[in-house]
Amino acid sequence: MPWGCGSRPNPTLTGWSKTRHDLCPTKWGSTAALIMGRRYRQERVDRLVNPQSGPSGSFSADLLHTAKLMLVASLEDRKNNAEPPSNNHMSQHSVGSIVVLIAGFESWLNEALAHLSTYDPVLRKKGDTTLVKKYTFLCTWQGAGRITTTDVKTIAQAQGLDFGRITDDLRLAIEVRNEIVHPMPFATGTPWNVPHNLLRLHQMGLLMTTGRPDADYVFGDKLRSYALAYWCWEVVEVAVGLLVKHVELDQVFGWTAPNFSGYRYICAPKDLPDYDASEKEKPTIKGRIRQLAYDLYEKRGRQHGHDLDDWLQAENQILGDA
Repeated sequence: MPWGCGSRPNPTLTGWSKTRHDLCPTKWGSTAALIMGRRYRQERVDRLVNPQSGPSGSFSADLLHTAKLMLVASLEDRKNNAEPPSNNHMSQHSVGSIVVLIAGFESWLNEALAHLSTYDPVLRKKGDTTLVKKYTFLCTWQGAGRITTTDVKTIAQAQGLDFGRITDDLRLAIEVRNEIVHPMPFATGTPWNVPHNLLRLHQMGLLMTTGRPDADYVFGDKLRSYALAYWCWEVVEVAVGLLVKHVELDQVFGWTAPNFSGYRYICAPKDLPDYDASEKEKPTIKGRIRQLAYDLYEKRGRQHGHDLDDWLQAENQILGDA
């Protein structure tokens, strides 16, 4: 009988596992991973719910900076797409940007809960809930101590926004993250290869598509969308902006919020045609080297016999600058 799949008692284990039958690798591994995962998660939650004395810090800025760099890399990937759509292209960096962005958003919300709980300790108890529930709870928080709040729906209406739509978009962006980090690499069995709960993304033109419902990209490839990653940034930025306005009188709460706006200097999907045009106008590295080598030849008074020297000097300078 193979080790680990018998039924002899195992005196080294107590409680939930008494026999070697329980040590069958598959059963033991999945059960242990589940239990340990829950314990580690609870330990993380306890740091917020039951804080200890000692130093603390912020991690959201690092995550958001990384997510932004991934979005920049996603834009650069456009150069590797053969005849991409005018307002989108496929990039492996897009999915990374989405995942790290949502992680940064949750980190920021946890930091907000920890800070505002100095005025209202009840807020710490919300650390053990879903990301959307954390956000909506903070948006409906009535303030405490010297902190007063403004109705978030009123703020949204003043900006021409619908708070219900914002939370729906946020929930959708988080579900995209879930699809990426918990992938199911099987056919969806739906038109356009899009699950029903994410069909609105397709209707908004945010997913990669061939334009044929019967022969579209597999779902994983559809998520490798630059437009989708950019949209997720826009959604999270709007959600954060409303929450900051909700508790505007607290200066500490909002000082890290601008980290969610760093993506704006990156080309928006609607401006990709202009980006393509500007990229075509840029001289190639080889062209720049050639031009600089010729300039060196001109400065030397057009003396012949130094072609290789001029080229190597130009090459070192251009590549060094790059």
